[in-house]
Amino acid sequence: MIKRISAAMTFSALALAIAAPAAAYEVRQHFSACTPSLSYTNWVDGRNTTTSNTVPLYCPAPSNTSIQNSTVSYLNVHIDRPDASYTSSALRCVSFWNAAGGACGNLAYSSGTGTIAISPPNSPASFAGHWNYNAHFGSVLVYLGPNHTLKGTYFAN
Repeated sequence: MIKRISAAMTFSALALAIAAPAAAYEVRQHFSACTPSLSYTNWVDGRNTTTSNTVPLYCPAPSNTSIQNSTVSYLNVHIDRPDASYTSSALRCVSFWNAAGGACGNLAYSSGTGTIAISPPNSPASFAGHWNYNAHFGSVLVYLGPNHTLKGTYFAN
């Protein structure tokens, strides 16, 4: 009886040692991965050089077998915000793979000064269904406030 228990325990320990651990993936993208929605001459080295206009930026979401839209648990847009006079905001969007157009979720706004992180939510539920469908092409739309600097985006599952 003791030999059977000992053999079972050894087999269980061996099975645990062989099992692959769950992997978490993260992707950081430099501001240069983002492009202005229109031709803006005041978008210089990640900075909105205007004193009164917002610059809309399109930032593609990474997508491969390790990290896909549906597996993104953390999405942050990192911005340097020198003062509280203007806000920056961001939202998750998708372009449909099988039809014209796309959809976007709810806006998240900046608060505070210094280097901040904006975390656009995967909401409302009507949008979450689109984001969680991996065939669609994910992106983040950033509205960069005057004198704000985009550092980059961060995606993790």
